[in-house]
Amino acid sequence: MRGLHVLDGDLEVAHLKNRRILTKRRLHVRHATTLLRALRFLTAIEIAR
Repeated sequence: MRGLHVLDGDLEVAHLKNRRILTKRRLHVRHATTLLRALRFLTAIEIAR
């Protein structure tokens, strides 16, 4: 069970980082898709650690 909580915590941290980046950067709409794809990729890498 402890491993599951750690994984949930890592996912929450990754989401918070993504939200922080998105709120700091108010980008043009056409750049949003590229940014979101990059953030999803980085989140997946961070969770895989």
